[in-house]
Amino acid sequence: AGLANFLRAVPELQARGRQPLPPGTDLAALARQGLDRLVRSRAARKTLPIAAAPALLAGWQSEPLLTLAARDPAAVTEGRLHLSEFSRRGRLLWQAFSGRW
Repeated sequence: AGLANFLRAVPELQARGRQPLPPGTDLAALARQGLDRLVRSRAARKTLPIAAAPALLAGWQSEPLLTLAARDPAAVTEGRLHLSEFSRRGRLLWQAFSGRW
């Protein structure tokens, strides 16, 4: 979730004169690494107590955002790293009602 949110913040940071990414950063590889870690953590998430599960809801957009960044790294720097409104609402609704965090 942290990586996905950081990648979404890159255009704003650049607009404020910051350099959030070192020159030559391979955004696609970075996003794929984030996806790999996300997939590996699924088994661990299943062992959490049910009371802790809502805390994971903060990362509800992580997988599709990292997938988009891996497929289209230019979306990060161009400020296009976001989900459609329909996709956002549908995904959040599904996760909230299914209990699949």
